[in-house]
Amino acid sequence: MKHINLFLILFTLSFGQIQYSGSPIYQPNNDKINFITINHDNLIDYELHPMVVHYANEYAVDINVPQLATKIVGPYKTTFYLGIESQGAMSIGFHFNQFKLTDNTDMFIYDEDESMYIGSFNSKNNDFTGEKSTAVVKSDRVIIELTVPNSEVRDLALNISIVTHDFLDFMNFHGDQTSDRVDCNDNVACSSGDDWRDEIDGVVLVSGNGGLCSATLINNTNFDKTPYILYAGHCSSGGSNTVYFNYQSYSCNGTQPQGYNTMSGTQNLWIGNFNNNDGAIIRLNNNVPTNYNPYFNGWNKSSSNPGNNITGIHHPDGWIKKISYNATGMSSSGNWWDFRYNNGRVIPGSSGSPMFDSDKRVRGMASYIYTDYCSPSPDCYCSQTYYHGYAKFSAAWSNMDQYLDPLNTNETFIDGTRDGIVEIPGCTDPNADNYDPDATIDDGSCLYGTANFSFGSISGDNIQILMDNSESIGGFQFTLTDNPDAITITGANGGSAEENGFEVSTSDLGIVIGFSLTGSYIPEGSGLLTNLSYTLNGTGNTTLCIDDLIVSDTSGNPLSAGEDCTSIDFASGNATLTFGEVTSDSMSILIENSVAISGFQFNITDSPDLITIIDASGGLAEQYGFEVSTSELGIVIGFSFTGGTIPAGEGLLTNISYTNSDSGNTNLCISDTIVSDVNGGGLLSSGECIDIDINDVILGDINNDAVINVQDVVLLINFILGSIEPTDNQYYAADINSDSVLNVQDVVILINIILS
Repeated sequence: MKHINLFLILFTLSFGQIQYSGSPIYQPNNDKINFITINHDNLIDYELHPMVVHYANEYAVDINVPQLATKIVGPYKTTFYLGIESQGAMSIGFHFNQFKLTDNTDMFIYDEDESMYIGSFNSKNNDFTGEKSTAVVKSDRVIIELTVPNSEVRDLALNISIVTHDFLDFMNFHGDQTSDRVDCNDNVACSSGDDWRDEIDGVVLVSGNGGLCSATLINNTNFDKTPYILYAGHCSSGGSNTVYFNYQSYSCNGTQPQGYNTMSGTQNLWIGNFNNNDGAIIRLNNNVPTNYNPYFNGWNKSSSNPGNNITGIHHPDGWIKKISYNATGMSSSGNWWDFRYNNGRVIPGSSGSPMFDSDKRVRGMASYIYTDYCSPSPDCYCSQTYYHGYAKFSAAWSNMDQYLDPLNTNETFIDGTRDGIVEIPGCTDPNADNYDPDATIDDGSCLYGTANFSFGSISGDNIQILMDNSESIGGFQFTLTDNPDAITITGANGGSAEENGFEVSTSDLGIVIGFSLTGSYIPEGSGLLTNLSYTLNGTGNTTLCIDDLIVSDTSGNPLSAGEDCTSIDFASGNATLTFGEVTSDSMSILIENSVAISGFQFNITDSPDLITIIDASGGLAEQYGFEVSTSELGIVIGFSFTGGTIPAGEGLLTNISYTNSDSGNTNLCISDTIVSDVNGGGLLSSGECIDIDINDVILGDINNDAVINVQDVVLLINFILGSIEPTDNQYYAADINSDSVLNVQDVVILINIILS
């Protein structure tokens, strides 16, 4: 005869019944609490299948807890106590059709003898449908205790619509289930379960509508631990459910559960038909807490015969978790696998439980047994030898693939998982510079190009910030830090930021932000980004750093940003080198120094390269006995062999003479400045850059014949009279006194040159 084992599912939606910390108040005396006795005439008939373990009756009620409870009102909080009595019950559970706890509510449910409680429950247990079911609590007289701030009482909603009357004591609260019962299935703690520890953690017991079945958490191709539960379609009879995790003994000979966890709330995804395709999949509305140690079992959708090397893990008789193995006669019967266990039996309560193949993947769900129902269970089943029927996982696949293969991988099988996909954060964009092919989750770190920031010259009131960027820049931000604290940033100006219309803001905390209000950008390249002005608020050596650097391209994508640090002695003084007059063959170098100096060094650079340095003379350097050396590379070094120093002040440092190889515009810079005080310490020094026209023309040689004579005088007079229009080079050669005006003064100077 073909019979069914049922696993029960809830049709209503609710969040996981997860309890929070705390303990009941346990007052006042119970004889002062209002108790409501349940009318057993209001029995709800669910017509549970005979193979579902029928452990409880459920009664329809309408109990408004806050209205009917005994109240103790304090200055700040009110505590409600309501007793529920269901005569003869071994334990009692509830379904609330209104369940809305306020933010600071604590609710507990406990037996009248105060020997056990569940809770606390609070607003985190609220469900978007406004309903909630609970696990059962020992005794036929239980108390609901509810403590609510007075200001939140009006927002409270708590109404009981169903009372679950456990007549079987399926949790064995009272210890009446004897240890001498015959059980032909091994406890999962026995050695036969040693190779199945993960899979054991995935099997659960489900309670609902007064019935019990077995089921398993099931993995999906996302490996994301979505709380899907696989079981048998004939287990679904409507109503609310509570799912029990780890309901098992932790010793091979144990007869009692040693701790378990519960959750309430599932939604039906697909429910099959026993007569055709007896599979089903539901989903918990909350993720399973990690401290429940859940394991999501793997599966195989192949229709090939799994053979006799199969294993079943289940809750026979709705009792502690067991394991069965060593099959005989495995065969296909339509949408079912038929076989019998040599070690173990499928009995009521086992229905919906998984059957695993030798690779530890689910191949079927317990569906029926070929024997008559009998009593006492499980003794009478163990005395028989019979076949079991498991609904084929493969037959149910087309109804479950959208949940178990959301990636449409068409995988035939996947393994189980405890941790899900190990999330490896990183950049998952192949177009990014720092793409990480091993990353499984994008952490927002993708970088699209580089921007390296560094310090340029640092003077007594200015810090140059340089940037070398491979992409156009849409914005930047950094913090200029100093340790120990020596300076305060007061502003920013100049550089490519100002040239390209950026607004650069600073704060006295050292934060610098640059962006354009008009959508402008700084093109790729390298050079001075901006100048930071500052004031001193300390002295001594400090470390300056460009920290917390953020640089984005014109699309807002981050660039790989390089930071910089440098050490500066703000107690040493400062020196600034600038250009004075630049003629066709010389340039004057000016200095402003806050303390006496004993040496200096700098480079003269030009871009494009038009000039060559040949010598240096005059100025303060010569006046104070400095030897000044130059090189064709543009290096200038000045020092005194006799210990001379240039006192603090400002003036002409030296005159640099040069030759030019061509004419045109060039960017002339004083760079790489080093200025030393009398003790050899470095000053804060800086140079500057100017754009200048270099002409390959000799003053007075107006006709450019390399000879200055009367022909040049005639040309100059014609220029003055307006008879001839000079070219640019002729004008430059004729303006001998360099006052930008051609007149008789230039004629007199030219004649004197010829006569000399």
